[in-house]
Amino acid sequence: MILIAALEMHQRGVKEFSEWDLTVEAWKLDPKRFGCRGYTDLYPDHKRVMMEIMGKTKKDNPVTKGWIKKVRPNFYKLMPSGVIQAQSLRSDSYGQTRSNSNEQVYDALKPYLEHRVFTNFVKNGDKPNMWLTVEAFYGITALGKAQVEAKLRAFEQAIEIAKAQVATSGSFSRGPVGGSQRVTADKLGKLDELHELIKQGFAKQFETIRRGK
Repeated sequence: MILIAALEMHQRGVKEFSEWDLTVEAWKLDPKRFGCRGYTDLYPDHKRVMMEIMGKTKKDNPVTKGWIKKVRPNFYKLMPSGVIQAQSLRSDSYGQTRSNSNEQVYDALKPYLEHRVFTNFVKNGDKPNMWLTVEAFYGITALGKAQVEAKLRAFEQAIEIAKAQVATSGSFSRGPVGGSQRVTADKLGKLDELHELIKQGFAKQFETIRRGK
């Protein structure tokens, strides 16, 4: 519900929001869950909402998973992978048809499509031979176990959603604004191939992360 609240603001054009904005939005969506005890229909419970994004042990913490990013003290923004996840959750919660715009799917893939690791692989067949390069490609430098796993899941999820888009339309770009390259089945296949080669070539490093070492 926290993620859906962030999506509601994002779709109204709110690119960054405060923790108090998030509190009010979540409360409007579910007053019984996020309302002040004894006054659920009148006042939101800020502490209850913040538990969802600050709780280190919560497995679905949207900040830990990389769906929501803290941009400065008390302020956050919804990431492209968070948009896709929130739309999926909202579809499941309210029975709406799942819909991911080209813009949202493209933004989730953009960091990988435009990264030199991928462009070098497509052009020359070059594979990364240093772990630092792998970290840079996935954007996992200095992240903890849960965050790394969330980043990799977001990467894989973005590819799967993009494949569905391509299966429907043949290929797609970000849209009329943005000057993006087109996403094709061939590019997605190359991303998949590179991902598998990296996982195989750096299996020990990924296993170390999974063990939390």
